[in-house]
This record gives sequence, C-alpha cells and structure tokens, in this order.
Amino acid sequence: MTDTVTTDILLSRDEGVATLTLNRPEKMNTVTRIMGEQLYALLLELNKDRSCRAIVITGAGGNFCTGGDFSDNESKIENPVEGRVRLLQSAHLIELLVNGPKPVIAAVDGYAYGMGMSLALACDYIIATDKTVFNAAFSRLGLAAELGLTWTLPRRIGVGKTKQLLMLSKKVTGADALAMQMVDELCPSATLAAVALERAREFAAAAPLVVAYTKSALAKGHATVESAMATEHEYQAALYMTHDHVEGVKAMFKKRKPEFNGN
Repeated sequence: MTDTVTTDILLSRDEGVATLTLNRPEKMNTVTRIMGEQLYALLLELNKDRSCRAIVITGAGGNFCTGGDFSDNESKIENPVEGRVRLLQSAHLIELLVNGPKPVIAAVDGYAYGMGMSLALACDYIIATDKTVFNAAFSRLGLAAELGLTWTLPRRIGVGKTKQLLMLSKKVTGADALAMQMVDELCPSATLAAVALERAREFAAAAPLVVAYTKSALAKGHATVESAMATEHEYQAALYMTHDHVEGVKAMFKKRKPEFNGN
C-alpha cells in the first residue's frame, strides 16, 4: 500500500518497514529545497512512529538522486548568509539519518551524485546494483563536499580513497563501491526493491532500543576506548531494565526467536 504524501516523495508501508521514494524521475530525483524539508519532516515522523521499525530510502525511475535542484527561484542564493541557512537546513536531514533511532537502508540504483551520494552514505546499510554509479561531483562545480561526506565517507573507505573521490570527483560503480566497502551489498537492479525490503525486515526484527543506542554510540565517534566504554555503560545500564532484555534472555533459554517491542 502506498500513501502519496507529496507528488515528489512517496511513502509506502509493509508492516514495520516504511519506504520513502524520491519521485522526480524526469529530473533524476534531484531534490529541491522544499522537497528536502518534506523529506526531513517525513523522516522525523517515522522516527517517532513506534509501528515503524526500519526505513528504506530509494529513488524512482532507475536512479537514486543526482543532487540538489536549485533551479527554482526559492532556492537561489543571493549572499553567503542565505547559503549558510540552506546548508543548515540540509544538515538537519543528514543528522537525523545518522543519529535517528531507526535503522535506515539506502536502496541505490542508477546515479547517486552530489547530495544523492551524501544521503546514501548517511544511511546505516547501503545496497547498490549493477547499474549504480556514485559521484561526489561537488569539486566539478567548484565546491567542496558537504552534507557530512567528509565524515561518513572516510569512516567506510578510509581517508586516502576519500581524498580521491572528493577532490577529483571520481565515479565509482556499484561493484567498485562494494570492493572498497563503500556499500554493504550488491544486487541486480531488478531485485533491488525486494532485497532492500528483506534487509529492512531483518533490522526491524532487532531490539529497537539496542538499534537506537548502537547508532547513537557509533555516531559519537569516540577518540578513546575509555570514552566509548563510558557511553556503553550509560546505555547498557538502561537496557538491563527493559522488557526486551528480559524477553531476549527468555528466548535464549527456551531456544526460540525473541519478539522485541521496544520497551
């Protein structure tokens, strides 16, 4: 079942999995300022929705997203202050993907350029296809990488390869992205939707609070093991008192699959 929230972003649900589809295929799913605000609002609502246990982000028409579309008058920048405001608006979206409590799967087919690459790299699990092409693209426009790419990309592929991709705007195929661990999985384009839904169901079956705490802990980017363990102790102390912990222990002793509810 698909609920058309806006014509540019489609929301569909399959039990605990919500799929957000960027729906501007005629524009290769470029994102306008207003569309970015709508995407943020939808993600915020899904993160608050207890019935939603995992989120898939994908694109319509054979492409993921080829960047931001700033051709409309409302997106034109007249001075540096306006430019900073626009960046801050987009930053909230990336922060929500990285820090939000729900696992987010990027199902990337076709082109993922500029903002599209940034959106994908901010997700928790990335699936590419035999038709996927990533390109940071910013340097070709005389711009530096933005939307968290200088943080998300090196955490996956290392600083050296990140410099090449960001400074030279090198294109990366789905197969090459898998080889350098930029993505987590590669599948045929024709099976992308099914594979993404299957992976999302796996994440949806995990203990919601554990997923949320794990995302939060990893996003902190601790510099020392002491700092990491301090965060772990804080989260673990809270998890000891949850229903899901009790359920997990019972399921282990009874040799059955646990049924977590996020309490």
